[in-house]
Amino acid sequence: MSAGEPQAEQSVISCVLTSDEAAKTARSLLEPTDFQEYRHQVLYSAAQEMHQGGIPCDAVTVTQHLQKTERLLEVAPTRDEAVSYLCQTLEFPAYAKHVRYYADIVKDRSLRRQIKERLLSAAQTTDDPSIDIETLIKRPNFADLILPEQSEIKTLRQLSEAHPDLYGSLIEGILRRCEVANIIAPSKIGKSWLTYNLAHCVNAGMKWFGFKTNLGPVLIIDNELHEPTIWHRIRAVGDAMELKFDDYADAIKVWPMRGRAENVFSIGQKIDRLRERFALVILDAKYRSMPAGTSENDNASETAFYNEIDRWARSLNCAVALVHHSGKGGQSEKRVTDVGSGAGAQSRAADTHLVLREHEEPNTFVLEAAVRSFAPVEPIGLRWVFPLWVSDESVDVAKLKGGKSRVDKQAMDDQETDIEVLRICETWKNVGDIERESGGNGKPRFGKDRIRRSVERLTRKLLLDTDKQDRDRHKNVMVYRRSVRAHNPEHEATASSNGFDWSTEDGFR
Repeated sequence: MSAGEPQAEQSVISCVLTSDEAAKTARSLLEPTDFQEYRHQVLYSAAQEMHQGGIPCDAVTVTQHLQKTERLLEVAPTRDEAVSYLCQTLEFPAYAKHVRYYADIVKDRSLRRQIKERLLSAAQTTDDPSIDIETLIKRPNFADLILPEQSEIKTLRQLSEAHPDLYGSLIEGILRRCEVANIIAPSKIGKSWLTYNLAHCVNAGMKWFGFKTNLGPVLIIDNELHEPTIWHRIRAVGDAMELKFDDYADAIKVWPMRGRAENVFSIGQKIDRLRERFALVILDAKYRSMPAGTSENDNASETAFYNEIDRWARSLNCAVALVHHSGKGGQSEKRVTDVGSGAGAQSRAADTHLVLREHEEPNTFVLEAAVRSFAPVEPIGLRWVFPLWVSDESVDVAKLKGGKSRVDKQAMDDQETDIEVLRICETWKNVGDIERESGGNGKPRFGKDRIRRSVERLTRKLLLDTDKQDRDRHKNVMVYRRSVRAHNPEHEATASSNGFDWSTEDGFR
């Protein structure tokens, strides 16, 4: 038995024993014979029988059921050992929400065992000793045992024929159907109000901060607010947008879930039973949809969470937007995809990140986007004018609160590199020499591209002399040495006393 398979089998049984929904999911995926260990086949069969008979599952009732059907000693040689193993399985650390994941492992191993057995049997009965595995597996008696990955792998031609076009846009330039977006901002600054505005725009087919939306029904799943608060807020935004209540009162749907023990997986099971279809589903808020015992800071939990959200999007053929909070500390210097709180998996799993960062001016923010299937998006200045977010082209999007502007930061990075290049070029050096010596400890501090840009900049300012030299492997290699016009950067970074000014074109005031 392969590594991890006994644990996967026990995990499935633990899920099935403790959850009716998990039992239904497993029943659609697995037969008892898919379990390699016979005692697991016995326990799985008993658990499914009990669920279908409406019998509650616990250590006592399962033991009684196994005794009644004379299968208890098929689990272990003695009654005490059987009960002990049953209790161990019931306490196995598995979440019912992961039953599909565990079942896929069990099914995959079952298919592989069956293929191996049939291959061995076919190899023993064939008259041709040179026949290969690929030829054997194409025989009719293997048709029911195609591994999932074999059926899912497609040629580029098959993909192009099946999907001649990209998924249709929901928000042009921002988000497509079947994609997932994170809407991220600090707590209590108006993320939800931003999504109400988005919901109204999609429902009415209006532009959202200049981005065209494609009209479609919207579902808001809200697990934070009381019902009266939800509808009063959404109406306040509609009134501010000068929309008639009757035009959206029956079109925007709300699923209030505050106070219910609903997580992303239990909601997903209910979504599977929905008869309606939506263009956009907004989940507000992500943190309240995490299953008990899991953490946003755990990559495995985040991966499972987003896999389920992806399934929602495919099931409903819609876009899904998650309202999420930013991490602690300053956010101005972080990449857009790193602003959201939690493990790195959440930054990679979402197709679109929409991030609100605080501006230097009060009640002013910068909306930035990182998109997967569109061209890059320029930042947008927004002002909070209750109850609406209003775009304002006069906002300098570079002036983020608590951080340097992008221009200032780039200038500082350039200055840092230039100082190091001039320090190194006491004698003639080529770009490779400069890169190797930039770390000072044998490990390069700057990449070759950054060094090249610095060399070009300093050469243009006549702060580096140029020449060509023959090296061991190459002839006429371009080399550089600090010009007498340049100050000594080791002593004075800005060299104000020597008259050197990094902001001017030639380096002198």
